[in-house]
Amino acid sequence: APGRTLGGCRVLPWRGSLLVCREAGAMGNKVPFARGRAVWDGRFVIETRFAGNIFVGPTGSGAFDRALRDRLSMFPTAVRPSLPALWDRKGLLAVPHADYVRETGRARPHIRCKFMPVESLMGASFAVV
Repeated sequence: APGRTLGGCRVLPWRGSLLVCREAGAMGNKVPFARGRAVWDGRFVIETRFAGNIFVGPTGSGAFDRALRDRLSMFPTAVRPSLPALWDRKGLLAVPHADYVRETGRARPHIRCKFMPVESLMGASFAVV
């Protein structure tokens, strides 16, 4: 049976249970980092020391290099495009959840990405398994 949408999320049957992921049309646009911090889509707080004109937005479903494709394979296909990613003028720079950073020739900076929704569905806190 096909999935359904609810409140900006897709609810899909997956491996005998339900998978809830972000609906593509409901995701926020790319937002710039200000002093090394950005809040994207009202759900993720990303902090990094990357220098330059960096934005955060969805990973999307572009033509990724093999290293990123391999790392994304650990996530269900429906989830991959909605993961937060860092972008620069050259394109996709990093996907924190996949522990991926494009080779830049510089030292790899630390990226901190926390799921912190503005309005929690379950109250103060809940576990994501």
